[in-house]
Amino acid sequence: MRSCVPIINYLTLTKSRLRFGMCLISLLAGILLLPWGLGGKIRASCTAPSFAATASFSAGTKPYSVAVGDFNGDRKLDLASANPGSGNVSILLGDGTGKFGAAANFAAGTNPASVAVGDFNKDGKQDLAVANSGSRNVSILLGDGTGKFSAATNFAVGTNPVSVAVGDFNKDGNQDLAVANSGTNNVSILLGSATGAFGAATNLAVGTSPTSVVVGDFNKDGNQDLAVANLGSNNISVLLGSATGAFGAATNISIGTVTVGGITAPINAPRTIAVGDFNKDGIQDLVTADAGTNNVNVASSGVTILLGNGIGGFGTPTTFPVASLTVFVAVGEFNGDGNLDVVTATEGTDNVSILLGNGIGGFGAVTNFSVGANAVPTSVAVGDFNGDGKPDVASTNYAPNTVGVLLNTCP
Repeated sequence: MRSCVPIINYLTLTKSRLRFGMCLISLLAGILLLPWGLGGKIRASCTAPSFAATASFSAGTKPYSVAVGDFNGDRKLDLASANPGSGNVSILLGDGTGKFGAAANFAAGTNPASVAVGDFNKDGKQDLAVANSGSRNVSILLGDGTGKFSAATNFAVGTNPVSVAVGDFNKDGNQDLAVANSGTNNVSILLGSATGAFGAATNLAVGTSPTSVVVGDFNKDGNQDLAVANLGSNNISVLLGSATGAFGAATNISIGTVTVGGITAPINAPRTIAVGDFNKDGIQDLVTADAGTNNVNVASSGVTILLGNGIGGFGTPTTFPVASLTVFVAVGEFNGDGNLDVVTATEGTDNVSILLGNGIGGFGAVTNFSVGANAVPTSVAVGDFNGDGKPDVASTNYAPNTVGVLLNTCP
């Protein structure tokens, strides 16, 4: 087929006009159909999020944390759940249609509470890091690329480690770890090597009872920073990183109080934290899942948004109510409008809850989706499990020992 370039050797004026007209029609059609012609998928936006009924897959005992990866290299998303009741991690391999195979279990430490995915020995195969709340360590399980993992190698951290995140804090190309230690009110930094081993932990003071840590770049200097949700002190800690793996002292930011009958008390109790750009200004923001408190007979569970200023600071927190015991939050774009949304595990109501973002830092009303009667969801993760280009949700369901999968049915 000839390309539509200027025609130099015309046989006749009529033929040249005909060919020019055909080229023009082809060009206009190509512009109109460009998203399909490039293999892209057009998503219409939904006024409300929609998901199919939850499909449940058996995991270990009391699954508490879920992460998404591709553990057997087939380009289909898989799931890993940390199971404190059975002291192991369950691997569920996905088939690309939203279904998952039987769990394969791999031993971790005592009471594994959090699992994260990385490539710690730089072999191109995904590995696991597991924070073990009962044994004061992090387990590293190296993947072989088939969905199987080596025996755990353990590295000491603080007391009651409950959250682990992956980053490259000293910019050496090796992945490092940040671990929130609820029992010692600090975060442990473990610098990685190219072999999957880690150096001794450096501990950084944060607030009281830190329960979640995430990695971001909050001052836009190209170095990775940390944000920590402190359940006990009702605040978040922001620690700005350097290119050496060192961090500055924590800046603590309160996320809200309430006054009832002349009594002022913290209301939010942040349990977990996530990073997103909720007002589309190119600066990273934070969202926390707030378990709430009844200190003054006020239930205040929900999510709190803190908009970043690009120099490491954050604006006034804004809280959006969800339900009792909102314990985990993750970020996705669920209705196709280009604005980031959030999904929460709401342990008190056996639901996952979706709040649609408006693109300027606000959120609409909550839509709830059941994960099963008495399911007790404790964490959520986002991925496209059936390959249709739409983000789906996975939840750990603590009571029936399952991982639930909710497939996005937004057009």
